[in-house]
Amino acid sequence: MTFNIIFKPKAGSILCHSKPKKIAILPTLEYEGIFHNGGIGTYYKNLAVSLASKGWYVIVFIPQCKEKFGGKSEFLEVSNIFSDQDLQDILELDQDYLSLLEECKQRNWYNYVSLNSLFFVQALTKLFPNLNIYIEFHELSGIGYQTIQAKQSGLLGNNCLIATTLHSGLEWIYESNEKYVQEDLDTFLQSSFFEQYSYEYANISFFPSNYLQEKVKTYGWKKDDYIHLPNYVPLN
Repeated sequence: MTFNIIFKPKAGSILCHSKPKKIAILPTLEYEGIFHNGGIGTYYKNLAVSLASKGWYVIVFIPQCKEKFGGKSEFLEVSNIFSDQDLQDILELDQDYLSLLEECKQRNWYNYVSLNSLFFVQALTKLFPNLNIYIEFHELSGIGYQTIQAKQSGLLGNNCLIATTLHSGLEWIYESNEKYVQEDLDTFLQSSFFEQYSYEYANISFFPSNYLQEKVKTYGWKKDDYIHLPNYVPLN
């Protein structure tokens, strides 16, 4: 399998119509206004507003969703929205990639959402090789795991900066759901690893909550340059 995922021409034209100068990709399982929730969805809403106000072309990608968006956005701060349901329509995916996604969808949810995010991000870096691209994941569910590994391996080029922001530390599993851990230990260990890796090996790691930052330290999460700074906006 060669790693060369690109957008189909029609999808590429949707993204190129406004000739963006710098792009922010926000892969998230939640976004306020699409889902009826707070927390992470509200965080990403506020982040998108901040980025757009500084001239960033904001794209929201939802790696698991029942709805297709086709790039259309009803939010002023977001230029395009896509979900995993859009991937086959917008990306050139050969049978090897489709088989891999289907296998992960059936057997390994964490790999599935992480691969969806990687495929979308990789296609964006191919489409815009000369633009600055900022990507901010939440650590929840480790959706940035595959993308961060690809960046470390040199597969995404040098034009993208990847951040991960701490939102939960899977605290609800660690502290409140010990039965789940005992009954499905393999899934628990993988999800924990994906989250820890995403937080420790991103180019920048943020923690909006001092409490959660101290909590994950007790789980053994280590990094020298955590930053207590939510809603970060790159200078260029």
